[in-house]
Amino acid sequence: MTSAVAPGPLLRVNDLKVHFNAKSAPIRAVDGVSFDLARGETLGIVGESGCGKTTTGMSIVNLTQATSGDVIFDGVDLTHLHSLPKSRQLELRRRIQVVFQDPYSSLNPRKTLTQTLDKPLRIHGLTAAERKDRIAYLLEKVGLSPKQADRYPHEFSGGQRQRIGIARALAVSPELIICDEAVSALDVSIQAQIINLLLDLQEEFNLSYLFISHDLAVVEHVADRVAVMYLGKIVEMAPYQALFTDPQHPYTQALLSAIPVPDPRRRGARLVLQGDVSSPLNAPSGCPFHTRCARKSSVCQVVAPPLTGIAEDHSVSCHNL
Repeated sequence: MTSAVAPGPLLRVNDLKVHFNAKSAPIRAVDGVSFDLARGETLGIVGESGCGKTTTGMSIVNLTQATSGDVIFDGVDLTHLHSLPKSRQLELRRRIQVVFQDPYSSLNPRKTLTQTLDKPLRIHGLTAAERKDRIAYLLEKVGLSPKQADRYPHEFSGGQRQRIGIARALAVSPELIICDEAVSALDVSIQAQIINLLLDLQEEFNLSYLFISHDLAVVEHVADRVAVMYLGKIVEMAPYQALFTDPQHPYTQALLSAIPVPDPRRRGARLVLQGDVSSPLNAPSGCPFHTRCARKSSVCQVVAPPLTGIAEDHSVSCHNL
C-alpha cells in the first residue's frame, strides 16, 4: 500500500468554492479558500458554526461536490477524481480518510466492530487471514482489545466509539486524515485521551491531519498552523504560536478572547462582537466581517481584502492592520 513520494505539499487547495443552489441566490458555503498541507503536518481550521470549515473538508474527499477550484493531492486533482480509472480512484480514496464528529451516528449499529473494520480491508484486497491480523493490530493501536471485536457500537462508550472511528480511518494505511470535529462530542477528559492518541499515531505513521474544530483551545494543542474561517473565507492563517500570541484579524482576536482561562487573575478583556454572523445566502459586500468589525472603514464595505502575507507564513485578510 505504499506510494511514490512526490515533491511539494501533500495537499494543495486553490481557490476552492462550494456554492449551493437556492431560490433567491446561491449559498456561498466556501468562497475561495486556498491553503497547502505538508507531509506530517497538522493544519487546524477554526471558526464559528456555519463558516464553511466542514464543507471545505468534505469537498476535499468529494463527499460534497466542489463548484470550482483545485484540490491537488500528491499531484492529482481530486475535483476530477471520477474521470480517473477505477483502480486509480480506489488508490487515492485509500490515501485520504475521515474521522467524523459523532462517533455513534458514523458507525453502523447493526455491524460488529469486526464487520466495520473488515469491509475496507476487503475492498482493498486483503485476504481473510490478513484482515484478521490487521484488525487485531488496529485495535491494539487505538487502545482497544481484540476481545472486544465482536461487540456492537452501543456496547462501547463515546470515547471507545471514537477510537473505533480512528481505527477504521487507519485501516487502509492513509497519508491524510480529515478530523471533522473529532473530539467535540466527547467529555473533556476523554478529549485529552483522543488528542494524545491522534498525536501518537501521527508520529508513528507520519500522518497529515486537517483538523477541523470550533474549539481553539484544542487546536492550539494539535496544530502546526491554523486557518481561521469566516463566512466561507480564510481571514487569517499562521503558525499556531504566531496566531495565539499575536493575532492580527479582529475576528481572530475576538475568538481567542473567548477561550476560558481557569485563573481569574489572568483573564483578559473579552472582545464581544456586535450582531450575528451574516447568512451565506445574503453575504455582505466587501469584507465579509465588516458588519461586526469595530475598526472597519469605508473601503471595507466595498472591497473584499485579499489574504496578504504580513510575516513569514502569516497571512491576514484585512484593510486596516
